[in-house]
Amino acid sequence: GVFALAEDKVDGSLWISSSIGLFRMRGHELIHYTPTNGLPHHKVWRLLARSDGELWTETDKEMARFRDGKFTHVTAADGLLATRPRWMVESPEGSVWLGNGDWRQQLPPPRKAVYRHSIGRPADRRVDHVPAIRALW
Repeated sequence: GVFALAEDKVDGSLWISSSIGLFRMRGHELIHYTPTNGLPHHKVWRLLARSDGELWTETDKEMARFRDGKFTHVTAADGLLATRPRWMVESPEGSVWLGNGDWRQQLPPPRKAVYRHSIGRPADRRVDHVPAIRALW
């Protein structure tokens, strides 16, 4: 099935995430990306089309960025805290924020920025820098 749609902010093409890979519809052309093309896994859950044309993907295996026709895997070596965010958003400054109910993180981190909380106990806040995104919390 189809999990997410995203519009490329530069050329207007449509990105489609699915259980059988990533698709890009540009005009009447449909391009199918799979692990053979460098995608980390065939199941692609979430998409973020950034204003500069870069596409971020969350797959069953790990995250990846697509830029200039190739995928770059995003891992713990890049500062990633976890591989399965539930949401991704681009800040007005151009950085990527991602997270789920327990953690939030900024990538690429200008400085390590983490906000953690747990239900039923006071928030454990370790934040060096938080952008001005009013809808983030």
